[in-house]
Amino acid sequence: MTQLNLNEIAFRAATKEDIEACFEIETDSYPEDEAASLESLQYRQKVAGAFFQVAYLNDSTPIGFVCGTLCKSFTHETMSKHDESAAILAIHSVVVKEEHRRKGIATAMLRHYVDRLAEEEQFATVEKVMLICKQHLLGFYVSVGFKAIGLSKISHGSSPWIECELDLLDTRNLSFWVVDSFADKIGR
Repeated sequence: MTQLNLNEIAFRAATKEDIEACFEIETDSYPEDEAASLESLQYRQKVAGAFFQVAYLNDSTPIGFVCGTLCKSFTHETMSKHDESAAILAIHSVVVKEEHRRKGIATAMLRHYVDRLAEEEQFATVEKVMLICKQHLLGFYVSVGFKAIGLSKISHGSSPWIECELDLLDTRNLSFWVVDSFADKIGR
């Protein structure tokens, strides 16, 4: 396995020219009954482009991507549309090309994605990020800051999914100390 320097990875918004490559990564990453269609990826890039980010190396060809849409509630029906006025971001895909897997790219990609949501003003109305994952990927999502909620009611494909969430309001809250210059002991 070739060692990859994670500093060589860059991120950008997906373009319509990227969607064919993203579709290939998607279909190589999910079973047929779970992979997004080409039309779904085109729709997400067109209407929710700010939430469709690709990771790439030197030649700008996508090696992975994260995409999502905004929804008011996290259900199978609401995830199929993008509601710009909603406060929940539903992540649909976190995928990496097979030859680049197990090198830390998915972790770097998802952390960059979440950091961008938490820090950039254009995403200030997004309060929560939600996704569904398979049990074997739960540790990965928890390591990036998501919390497991339980088995999802969302049915997508033939296997059960676990619902996870990341509260961006908590992520954005800054830690601080209250200092009382009149106290004679710490904590009083």
